[in-house]
Amino acid sequence: MEQYTNNMSKRQIRHTLDSLLEGIQVIDFNWRYLYANTAVTEYYNTNKEEFRAQSMMDRYPGIETTEVFKVLQDCMVNRNSERLEIEFVYPDRKERWFDVSVVAVEEGICIMSLDITMHKVAEEKAEKATRLYAFISQVNQNIVRVKDEKALFSNSCRIAVELGKFEIAWIGLFNLKQKKINLIDQYGMANQELDQLKVASYLSKGPQEYVLQNNTYYICNDMENDDELIAWRPFAALHCLKSCLILPIRKSGEIIGTFNLYSSKINFSDKEEIALMMEMAGDISYALDMLEKAGKQERTEELLIKSEKRFRVLIEKSLDIKTLSKKDGKIFYASPSIKKILGYTQQEFIKLPFMTIFHPEDIPAFIKIRENLIQTPGKSIRQQSRLLHKNGTWIWCEGTMTNMLHEVGIEALVSSFNDVSEKKVTMLQREFDRNNLNALINNTTDLMWSIDTDFNLITSNKSFDEMMRFMTGEILAKGENTLSATFSDEERNRFKNFYERALLGEVFTETEYMDAPIDSWNEISLFPIMKNNEVIGTACYAHNITERKKAELVLEKQNKELLKTNFELDRFVYSVSHDLRAPLTAILGLISFIEEESQEADTLEHVQMIRARINRLDEFIKNILNYSRNNRMDLQVEKIDLQKTVESVISELCSMKDCDGIRFEIDIKETEAFFSDRQSITTLLENLISNAIKFNAKDKRDAYIKITGKIDMESMELGISDNGIGIAKEYHSKIFDMFYRLSSDVPGSGLGLYIVKCIIEKLGGTIMLESGSDSRTTFTIKLKNSKP
Repeated sequence: MEQYTNNMSKRQIRHTLDSLLEGIQVIDFNWRYLYANTAVTEYYNTNKEEFRAQSMMDRYPGIETTEVFKVLQDCMVNRNSERLEIEFVYPDRKERWFDVSVVAVEEGICIMSLDITMHKVAEEKAEKATRLYAFISQVNQNIVRVKDEKALFSNSCRIAVELGKFEIAWIGLFNLKQKKINLIDQYGMANQELDQLKVASYLSKGPQEYVLQNNTYYICNDMENDDELIAWRPFAALHCLKSCLILPIRKSGEIIGTFNLYSSKINFSDKEEIALMMEMAGDISYALDMLEKAGKQERTEELLIKSEKRFRVLIEKSLDIKTLSKKDGKIFYASPSIKKILGYTQQEFIKLPFMTIFHPEDIPAFIKIRENLIQTPGKSIRQQSRLLHKNGTWIWCEGTMTNMLHEVGIEALVSSFNDVSEKKVTMLQREFDRNNLNALINNTTDLMWSIDTDFNLITSNKSFDEMMRFMTGEILAKGENTLSATFSDEERNRFKNFYERALLGEVFTETEYMDAPIDSWNEISLFPIMKNNEVIGTACYAHNITERKKAELVLEKQNKELLKTNFELDRFVYSVSHDLRAPLTAILGLISFIEEESQEADTLEHVQMIRARINRLDEFIKNILNYSRNNRMDLQVEKIDLQKTVESVISELCSMKDCDGIRFEIDIKETEAFFSDRQSITTLLENLISNAIKFNAKDKRDAYIKITGKIDMESMELGISDNGIGIAKEYHSKIFDMFYRLSSDVPGSGLGLYIVKCIIEKLGGTIMLESGSDSRTTFTIKLKNSKP
């Protein structure tokens, strides 16, 4: 009986230690493992027997050279306890952060470790989000400022390294005929390394080919172990690169190249960050289209100018329409070119009534000019009129009419004119454009002005003039020095510095803050004005960004508050784990001593009641921690052996007192590999199977719990059935509520099924319940297979 009691006590202590979220390891003086609890073995996805078969040096080759080993050795030799936070890299290259306590024990040392990766990841994610926002913001500002592709590519690569904290950034453009990718610009590599990348073949199954063929990005979060990047491993090793993101660069909707970003960290980018980066790449592509459009417009304007010159040459070399008319207006001669311009033959044109060829709106002005011309022999007048074409349209013609009535042999009003319809339309369009541009410039709240090299005002829009009137009491006149206004010395010196930078050829944007009369922010952009490759002034543009700036400040404040809240929540979770569960563990240990030493039935009964209450409180705390972990931690998708995971959970739960007499059946068909978050799947199984154990029918001889599963490429379907006490239909809609307990006779916190529902929602799955009183209960779960 005493031996049985001792065995029961050890089993209870072992079960208590195995239920802890903290890892517990006991190592002897020869650095061999004497004990490791379940939390530790789950880190490695192994069992305790495999652990005890190894020493620390066997499991972690090279650990003797690490800083953490120095702490362990100091405790082992000098018996000094220590507590520290460390980042630990497992043999499978996974990285985790732990809060570690090392204490000396009789057998050697005991290592207690709590996984704080969630807190560290949250800190890193917040920092990375801030850095990513700054990177993308600077790229967008770069897009606004640059005037050519070279500057756009060069600045984007530089910003990616300096603000985005990538190790290397380069942009290459495809030569599809030769299957080459030409390096256009880069940042982060030495000049001697560039020759091999200037014109390189892109691999048939490489990242660039993937982007080109699939019309999307390429991501590799572990370059060292990705077989598709074998050719890039020497390059990655040379620069200590761990991950890469290849983004498509498009022009006119077609992929023309890639923006290649390399980081020294594994898993550098997640889906949300990639989405932002794709938007940034889209902005660069949009800028390329705008630059090309601007170039085409310049070429079109040049072509138009050449065409106009060519047109003028043709007109000068061709015969204009020549007409001779008498004093009464009757035309008696028209040159042969009349056919070309107005469509009439000479005879047809001469027979037309004089005034019928002029547009009705132009007749009064023409009559007045002609009457004035007749009064002055030899006088010439230039005019424009609309003349009627034979096809019924009106043609703008321009020319001169000369009074040669007094000339012997001529005795006529001599007209020489040509078709200027296109010129007239162009002039009208230009007049419209000028008026339209003037309206746009003077109806915006943005300030626009320009100065010469002496800081004198060249021109300004209405908003600038009104601003000067508001600040100085008067409008600044054209030609007046912009620095002579009633500004403070600080403001005058600041703007003088801006002007001098622009007059040296720099294009830039600065943010200006003013606290009077109200808080306001403005983005001020300056662009040098060039003439014959010489700066003759600068154009200035000021845009009010007060609302955006206030929103940014609010967002920054909210981010800081959120980070603080998250940190406090992490500390609370840590406190719950250590400050609440540790005393419970100590109490359970004391209870074990009482159970071993006491022979009084009442005492043992009371102790069992105390143990039940403590276990219930401990289960409640664990559920609260599981709920917090599920809400706070990002999903870590990896391959999961479902059969092995189910067997491991059942093995751990078999220590429950209600497990005796229950037969477990496992039927899982894994025709495809299943990928999901291991911790979430394990917690889900633990809650559902432990519930089935608690609510089994005590009076049934053949009590069973059956776990079935099938996996395909799209999903995993899991069924957990039991022939326990059943769940009446009126409770089906309530059992997933927080703190809802079906029976007060069965211990529990009322959180288990609520946590199950939260996990399934986070994994994007569904859960169904089939049950009735005194009948079989089946939970059916369907989860997405997140196979990459």
